[in-house]
Amino acid sequence: MANTDEETIEQIKRWWKENSLAIILGLVLGLSAVLGWRFWDGHQERTATQASDIYHSLQVAAVRQPELARAQAELLIADYRRTPYAMLAHLELAALAVGEDDLARAEDHLETVMLNSRYPEQQALARVRLAQIQLASENPQGTLEILSADLPAAFASIADEMRGDAHRQLGDLSAARAAYERAIASAAGVSDYLQMKHDALGQFDDTP
Repeated sequence: MANTDEETIEQIKRWWKENSLAIILGLVLGLSAVLGWRFWDGHQERTATQASDIYHSLQVAAVRQPELARAQAELLIADYRRTPYAMLAHLELAALAVGEDDLARAEDHLETVMLNSRYPEQQALARVRLAQIQLASENPQGTLEILSADLPAAFASIADEMRGDAHRQLGDLSAARAAYERAIASAAGVSDYLQMKHDALGQFDDTP
């Protein structure tokens, strides 16, 4: 039986919360290092610093003041589009859209990042979030198509877990097992829940 719209939204929110905080932190720290040597010009450095401050305020506002967060994100996109923070603003707008049960708008923002960001990590985060929307909407084939691109190593485990989930939805348990095994092999830290997903397939037989 297909999930209700409410169940789909809640599943996406839960997945993003559980899987994205460390990735976003890594992106921001990575951007700080990049900006340290790329923005050598005084004007560019000031612009990047201003964008960073606005983005920090956006993240704080997103918790309880979504309208303020949206305005700050739109400011970054309009006035700081040459900085990496413009694409991060699209990611935040996608998260706000999910919170408002607007998956179509979330997908638009994620596709913008996936197609236009100059940073592979930003593209990858948008790609896995877009894939999760497809997975939670019970579109496993769409999930696999989105995840067919090469991704940075930091996203390998998350991507393979979703590939496993997609293959499981399609009934291809052999492919699901293989994907979960790859996810376990590349997972950082504890992977008990991945092992549980893998082991749960043992009780099913997908042979003719």
